[in-house]
Amino acid sequence: MSGYSIKLTLWGATAEGFDGSDFPVMAFKAVRVGDFGGKSLSTMSGTTILTNPDMREAHELRGWYDSIGVNSKPVSLSTGGGGGNFDQKKTIAQVRDEGLGQSETKPDFFTLKAFVLMIPHENNISYPSCPNPECGKKINEEAANQWQCDHCRNVYSNCIQK
Repeated sequence: MSGYSIKLTLWGATAEGFDGSDFPVMAFKAVRVGDFGGKSLSTMSGTTILTNPDMREAHELRGWYDSIGVNSKPVSLSTGGGGGNFDQKKTIAQVRDEGLGQSETKPDFFTLKAFVLMIPHENNISYPSCPNPECGKKINEEAANQWQCDHCRNVYSNCIQK
């Protein structure tokens, strides 16, 4: 009734069994509040959920929704709403030219769709790691076929690329 909406994520069996086809009034107790890119809610193991509860606020909300809310466009407090405009599409050149992401006082929001077409061979996307399965940390080549692991303090004749 305030004109605002917020996204709520359901998990596990609750999400799998949820049927919102008749737009029920839902009451939630003990949800997690997130604030990355706007406000959002998420159920947890201790969340209590009531569908069409018999309480005054639920009846008022149902009456408002049936008469006005069904045709209204609420302002979202979640990602894509109150936190910023993620529907605004930008090219990389526009992001660079407009200096987006450079302000220290406010965040900038936009959507960017990109594809990796090629990774040059000289830019490895892997690193040499310790062959010890209990370690697996990055190791350094000290000499030809001499790999030093600073974590487990051993020298190996080979490494594993991760």
